[in-house]
Amino acid sequence: MKKLSWKIHTKSNPERIFQLISTDEGRCKFWAETSKEDDGKIELNFYGGQRTSCRVLDTTPYSRYAIRYFNALVTIFLEESPEGGTELTLFCEDIPAEHFNEMYADWISVLLALKAYADFNVDIRNHHPQKTWKQGYVDV
Repeated sequence: MKKLSWKIHTKSNPERIFQLISTDEGRCKFWAETSKEDDGKIELNFYGGQRTSCRVLDTTPYSRYAIRYFNALVTIFLEESPEGGTELTLFCEDIPAEHFNEMYADWISVLLALKAYADFNVDIRNHHPQKTWKQGYVDV
């Protein structure tokens, strides 16, 4: 099993970032095409037919959000930045070796899409069913 971590700084405050990552409406603005959470289980659907179920493990408002995503443990920490905005740190652990490269790249794409939407209200995803990870597109 492998692990990785990424950091981003956003101009948006922790409340806005938390709302985007922890709600169905928020996740659809930067991550999944559809998101349906029910009783701690999230069904995510992506263009190209990829689907997954996640289990929510922790929701500490405005500071921590943890899920089990593609069998990996993903924990996102949010901290208010002294100069304003949010310092976001993502830890992804228990990544099966055969999925590491995809997870490595996937989280960069997701975090940059989050920043673009949170700070600039721009959805940078292509929303094209034939232009997915499988075809080499990173703007999914």
